[in-house]
Amino acid sequence: MRNPAWHTCPLGFPVAESDLFLRTEELARFARLLLQGGEWAGRPVIPADYVRRMPLETVPTADSPGGQFTHGYGLGVWLGGNGTYRMDGLYGQYAVIAPDLRAAVTVTAHSDHDEDLLTAVYEVLDRLRG
Repeated sequence: MRNPAWHTCPLGFPVAESDLFLRTEELARFARLLLQGGEWAGRPVIPADYVRRMPLETVPTADSPGGQFTHGYGLGVWLGGNGTYRMDGLYGQYAVIAPDLRAAVTVTAHSDHDEDLLTAVYEVLDRLRG
């Protein structure tokens, strides 16, 4: 990624929990990086231990509105059920990582119906599982 747009605070530090603006192919590369355990082209970019912990160290979200947001929240990722996890953005920006399938699905859409969009993605992944 070449100089992605990321909002900063008045002191110039990135607002790291949100507002990272990526093109579809950049978000897909980030998802692939997670799928590959934090390595890119054989080089560690994110510590592998941290990538492993992302979907494991979670807090419950059963009281959250919407079925796709009730599986828990890990280290910066939402759990999606069936061993999947995802990075969420506003209005239908998603990177869904399915380690068991060695697959990542990237969606950049403008959607006011996130629940329906995520349900469709998970249905496709479930069909791939057989």
